[in-house]
Amino acid sequence: MDLYDYQIKQIFEQNGIPVLKGAVAYTPAEAQEMAEKIGGAKWFIKAQMCGVYESLRDKTDACRWVEIAADPSDVFHIADRMLKDVFETDIGLQKVKKVYVEEACRIMQKIRVSIQVDFEKQQVMFVLEDQKEKLFRFPVPEKGITNGFLYRCLSKLDISYRDLKKICEIIRKLYQLFLKYEAVAVEIRPMVLTEDHRIVALEGRILFDSDALFKHPEIMQMKEEETGREREMTAKQNNFKYITLNGNIACLVNGSGLGLATIDLIHACQGEVACLLDVGTEPSKETVAKAFRLVLSEPDVEGVLVNIFGGTTRCDIIAKGLIGAAQEIAVGMPIVVRMDGTNAQIGERFLIESGLPFVITHTMKEAIEEIVQKVQALS
Repeated sequence: MDLYDYQIKQIFEQNGIPVLKGAVAYTPAEAQEMAEKIGGAKWFIKAQMCGVYESLRDKTDACRWVEIAADPSDVFHIADRMLKDVFETDIGLQKVKKVYVEEACRIMQKIRVSIQVDFEKQQVMFVLEDQKEKLFRFPVPEKGITNGFLYRCLSKLDISYRDLKKICEIIRKLYQLFLKYEAVAVEIRPMVLTEDHRIVALEGRILFDSDALFKHPEIMQMKEEETGREREMTAKQNNFKYITLNGNIACLVNGSGLGLATIDLIHACQGEVACLLDVGTEPSKETVAKAFRLVLSEPDVEGVLVNIFGGTTRCDIIAKGLIGAAQEIAVGMPIVVRMDGTNAQIGERFLIESGLPFVITHTMKEAIEEIVQKVQALS
């Protein structure tokens, strides 16, 4: 089960692990208000999504996921931009629905620490990564994580004795949290020493054991219900990646990268995306038909863009699925199709011969301009 960054911070704080002062905001105005309440001269603004642990941290997207604001009005504009953004995360495409406004700090030193189960060795491990990204792994002794154990583990780091004592105390509390929730892993990535001599968890992660969560209803309650859950559950059952947005153009694509590019180009043409569904790389015609019916079920949809790049995906299969679904549903809205790659010409021929009102285009730019113009003409 994935939680948001701010929820992890709440758990840390409740268990004695120090974090920076912060608050969640759902609108740009609320973000600015939170920054003014927090105080200070600068703030971190973080887009709140689940499953960002690996997919964003080491990519160029990271600069969009977290930004620094030097003025409350900057907080407003950054939050406004983030709340319109979509990211590809470890668990699929996600629209940002909230941001976390947090006091900024000047980082003087940082390390990463985690306590995790090594299933292969059936052993709990303490893992340490220093500032030079050198990794150290230590088996946790039977008596647990003690000061003596930690002093030995941390001895190679250039840390003052005063700071070492504080770090050891935080790690012991992290270990207690690990035991409390019977977790698979708990991490602070990174733990930082600030210019004003504080040591805080800048970010964190808790990987819960799903078989143990029934013992911790307070954690289950933190998993927030999101809007459009019924469609998202249907998408999940069919192995689709699916997100609901705020516009009126439904997009059916094959691939997360293509999906993000499609959203960006539609916005550039002054259009708005209602939902995005990624059918994957090798869908059957039945799968495509289900996908098409699903995006048409969105209440605000006024047009559909099908944007397919055929590699392992066969465009003729995509076409058969679209035709099958369109024959069952009276589709009274524009449907623009762009297919390129494997069997694209065959797929286009199937669509034309079906006699159904598909608009065939041959470039991504042409397809997006066509759907945006047709939807705007209906307004």
